[in-house]
Amino acid sequence: MWSSGARALLCVWKLKLQGIEIPEGTDHGTDSQFLVEIMEINEKLAHAQSEAAIEEIKSTVRAKKKEFTDNVNRAFEQGDFEKAKEILTKMKYFSNIEEKIQLSKNPL
Repeated sequence: MWSSGARALLCVWKLKLQGIEIPEGTDHGTDSQFLVEIMEINEKLAHAQSEAAIEEIKSTVRAKKKEFTDNVNRAFEQGDFEKAKEILTKMKYFSNIEEKIQLSKNPL
């Protein structure tokens, strides 16, 4: 079974084969409601005072990534590469939050 990171890289590669690239470090085309959701999750993580609070955020992130994975697979099956690009762009935000959770558990 592939990790979510490996699946995401495979999906990005499939998009590149279709001539579609996901721009790095931009919010171009990402809807503002989604960005507000990401900001709220980041704020919760920044202010999390307990392991339980962090686990709740982690659970939310896992659920969202699963939903996005299912949706991106469906988009590829339907040949909707623009939709796949949109989903993968959103997935990157949740992957970044997941990395922050890991760093909060294992500070340098």
